[in-house]
Amino acid sequence: MPAFLRYLTCVGVLFLTPFTALADWNIHWKKLADDMEIAQLQISSTPLLSTQVTLIRTQLKRYKLRVIYSKKYGRSRSTVKELALQSNALVAINASFFDEYGKALGVVISNGRMLNRLHRGGSTLTGILAVSNNSVEIIRRDYFNPINVIEAVQAGPLLIEKGRAVKGLRNADELSRRSAVCIDEKNRFLLIFVSSNFVGASFKQLQQIALNNNVQCRTALNLDGGGSAQLYVSKKLPGAARGIREISVPGRDPVPVVLGLFLR
Repeated sequence: MPAFLRYLTCVGVLFLTPFTALADWNIHWKKLADDMEIAQLQISSTPLLSTQVTLIRTQLKRYKLRVIYSKKYGRSRSTVKELALQSNALVAINASFFDEYGKALGVVISNGRMLNRLHRGGSTLTGILAVSNNSVEIIRRDYFNPINVIEAVQAGPLLIEKGRAVKGLRNADELSRRSAVCIDEKNRFLLIFVSSNFVGASFKQLQQIALNNNVQCRTALNLDGGGSAQLYVSKKLPGAARGIREISVPGRDPVPVVLGLFLR
């Protein structure tokens, strides 16, 4: 999604509690449901320019990660919520970048089928989230081998590698709405979502969040952002904590590929 696009959005909040200021670096996790936790924080204290960050974490004991391909449901692009409801995903986030015709960029594998091939050039699509029978990993595209991969999406840039911030990212200070995924030091899977009325977060800020002592990403990958950034969490999670509600953060642009968490 072009970086210059900006827009207004309304954010559904799961807990009726105030956000934590990012400057305090206090990221507090709460139980969201069985095998799922949530943390929320706010980068800016100015209401008009506020930027909210939502993190969701799971050990993937009760959930499996799948790629949802919009064309499977009869449309080249759809909203994240629409695809979540159609596929029965309980949590969903936008994934792949796409061109002006709505075609996904980079490798897409869903249910063992390669739907789009690897993109080898450029400095943006540098990482791949890959799911096999035994693991979920985020790797550099140079090391990607599709053999035995069941689900995969290519995006970028790679933000964290081997527990360290990747250096030399282009436009590292540019602010935008963001979506990202992470594998932490305990092999838990995380979604990181940034929504904002006007401002957003930079890659550097995403890296700081990912390396926070209460997050500790070992690897992290930026997904498409801007008008594509969307998040959906069902209120029907098994073992849901009291006080939660559905969260649905819409975007301006429908998307071709979504990542979803499904019950095993």
